[in-house]
Amino acid sequence: MAANILSAILGLGILCLLYGLLITEVMHRTAAALLCAGLVMILNLALRFTNFIDLINSVDLDTILLLMSMMMMVGILSKTGIFGYIATKILLMFLRDPTY
Repeated sequence: MAANILSAILGLGILCLLYGLLITEVMHRTAAALLCAGLVMILNLALRFTNFIDLINSVDLDTILLLMSMMMMVGILSKTGIFGYIATKILLMFLRDPTY
């Protein structure tokens, strides 16, 4: 029971740390995410919530690769201005025909 409360408090603390780093932009968001993920793994092992083998097996490489590829595509597309163009087209479409 005490381990569950401790893990919940630590998880909430790390989440607040991550949001604080993202909001204040002290470091790049990728570095902040990696730092907090590493902190979770280190605390997991140090406090013996899980063993190393279970920790490594719980990492889903397919999901990480999917997210990484999506982030790369959005990063490249945002430099082209496509999102602003699409938003402008949608806004003009709704302003021309208010029946939507």
